Amino acid sequence: MSQGDVNGYVLSGVVIPEEVLVHLVSFADLPTLLACRLVCRVWRELVDSQALRRKLKREGHRYHSSRAVDVSADLPLDLYCSIFDKDPYGRNLLKNPCGEEGLKHWTVLRDGGDRLVVETAPGGCDPVPAEAGGSSCFATSYGDCSKEQWVDLVRAGVPARVLDGLRPAVHVGEWYANRFDCGAMYSLTVSLCDAGRVALVQHTCRKQMADGENTSWTKKSHIFENYPVGVRYVRFCHKGVDTKFWAGHYGAKMTGSFVILTFLRDKSGCGCEDSDNDGPTSGDEVVSLDSSSCEDFFSDEFSSEEDHS
Repeated sequence: MSQGDVNGYVLSGVVIPEEVLVHLVSFADLPTLLACRLVCRVWRELVDSQALRRKLKREGHRYHSSRAVDVSADLPLDLYCSIFDKDPYGRNLLKNPCGEEGLKHWTVLRDGGDRLVVETAPGGCDPVPAEAGGSSCFATSYGDCSKEQWVDLVRAGVPARVLDGLRPAVHVGEWYANRFDCGAMYSLTVSLCDAGRVALVQHTCRKQMADGENTSWTKKSHIFENYPVGVRYVRFCHKGVDTKFWAGHYGAKMTGSFVILTFLRDKSGCGCEDSDNDGPTSGDEVVSLDSSSCEDFFSDEFSSEEDHS
């Protein structure tokens, strides 16, 4: 195939208008489009500059990622490929965020008191908000309770070149609450880690709640931007305990945990509103440490202020 003097391409002696050819090619699946790129320079330019963009613009409603990128923009090839392959942007990369599968996909770090449990209907506080995506929650006890989940960003479908070159915003958070009749302590620490699972930057929220202070659920969120090159994992770790040492599950409750990647400045379209983005120089702690050290937060003194970085 060659590009003729007219606005079109010559294929077997027949001139096909460029708009028609782009439209037809854009219906091919990703493996076919990638194969077409290898034919010649003309095909590569056709696929890269027009066909992939046309395909995403037409089929974007099928992909969560369409809420996290500008579908009308000319995007890098790696970004198109990751969208059509595993669709990793604009959706929650954490599994079992509300406990509807018990503790599956979570690793329990501390299981004190009467142990960490899942409440299908939260006890002693308001129902879980619909925005959280479920009706159940995790409830902590009178002994330290904590758990974590690691997100392998490359395995989730985000190419290393996208992470290092484009550095999508990483929006993290969850909802937390406590009972009407007992105070509680709550903490959330999220770390962006390198390939060796060493934290490069992290954000921590701590909250001490009096009896009935937070029965209506509070959404806590943060956006990582302009983070160091080399991020490959997200470590999401939350913890809670009650303040009265009561038997049962009177400690902090958590639900609707999320890790969402987006490229849009206006992040409301992918559920990334209500963030408290402080930027990497003020709200995030740039660290180089063994991420297991995050487990020791109960030895720190809790403050009545909500955020400590």
